[in-house]
Amino acid sequence: MNLRHRLGNYVVVLMLAILVSACGDDLSDLDALAKESVLNDSTNIEITTELSVDQVVSPVAVTSDSDAEAQLLVNLSSNTISGQVGVTPQQNTMVRQVQIRKGFGGQNGNVVLNLSPDATDSDRWYVPDNYLLSNEDVELLLRGGLYVLVTTSNHANGELRGQLLLGGQELLINPLTADQVASSNSGSLASATSYLSVDYITGEIHGSVLHADDLLPTQVSMQTGLAGLEGEAILQYQADLNESGVWHIPEHTVLPTSLLEQLDSAQLYVQASSISYPNGEIRGQLHLFHYIVTITELSGMNLMPEINTIASGKAFLTLNGFDGNARAIVRVSDITPLNVILFRANNPNSTERGRGLYNLQASQDYWQLPSGVVFGNNDFNDIGNARLMFIVTSTDFPLGEIGGRI
Repeated sequence: MNLRHRLGNYVVVLMLAILVSACGDDLSDLDALAKESVLNDSTNIEITTELSVDQVVSPVAVTSDSDAEAQLLVNLSSNTISGQVGVTPQQNTMVRQVQIRKGFGGQNGNVVLNLSPDATDSDRWYVPDNYLLSNEDVELLLRGGLYVLVTTSNHANGELRGQLLLGGQELLINPLTADQVASSNSGSLASATSYLSVDYITGEIHGSVLHADDLLPTQVSMQTGLAGLEGEAILQYQADLNESGVWHIPEHTVLPTSLLEQLDSAQLYVQASSISYPNGEIRGQLHLFHYIVTITELSGMNLMPEINTIASGKAFLTLNGFDGNARAIVRVSDITPLNVILFRANNPNSTERGRGLYNLQASQDYWQLPSGVVFGNNDFNDIGNARLMFIVTSTDFPLGEIGGRI
């Protein structure tokens, strides 16, 4: 999709995203209007954002059923800010503080201001009257570098967090795992989390890889490539000098339009390498919340009846939840495939009495879906009901030697 066209339809996309997103990182149409207001030199900008547990940056795991929403108004002519944060805490939890802080996604920062609880409603917190932001704080706000943090009796370092984003800005939160490494599965139990703040209008990005505690990375890089494919490194992360297992994107990094378009279509990833796995120990595909990226292990044990074979493989599916555009990469080992088929099974535990949907095409050392495949509602339903599966056939097993359900 053309980047200019994408930004022109940003409000429509966001309204759809609110309906399908499960990550709690939704933005209202006010965010798009806010960025437009800035570009048009309007005085006031409004920001409404949902706070979520997955945005909290904490050394310990944070779980919560609480939710919160921030509604703020900033006057650019006077630098004043007003607004409120409504919190619905989980049972037996008391809200301690609600703050606006400095920091891009994945980064903790200093307090800008403390909100005050309503005199009669402890779940509603307000910005102090006529609060004046510094020029530095306003600049950070316009670049997506401020966030709201809610601390509670259960989580003193933060239970809910919401990045204050304007139109064209996004926060991507994606896991790094061993099974995402394209060419092989390192078998590593290590994991990490990638946080990436991106402004699609300016190209400015900020980001960190956190919690890489179970490995000692020698390198963390952002690279080009669809899930299941390997590509070139486009930038190197820098190790944090004070905290082990934390790596950061260099300051003042700007992506050109061509790379922003690849990011927008889930074709960039972050990879951490180590001495034991110099070609990548863990990897995380970078994608917006309306994308579905699945990894399916392929084996003879996944078929019914089971097939006794040493062959194995992995299928990587990238699916755009808005337009249904589907791309898939299948990699296999210890087998010479006759065909690789995306299959709809009448019975999710069997390959019988179903039908093939698409024959994948051989390309170098992998197989891929033909270009232009679009999933419809029935296909989405079949994924939910575990009826779509990849089948790899061979001379000895023409009905399938290995397979796996999406």
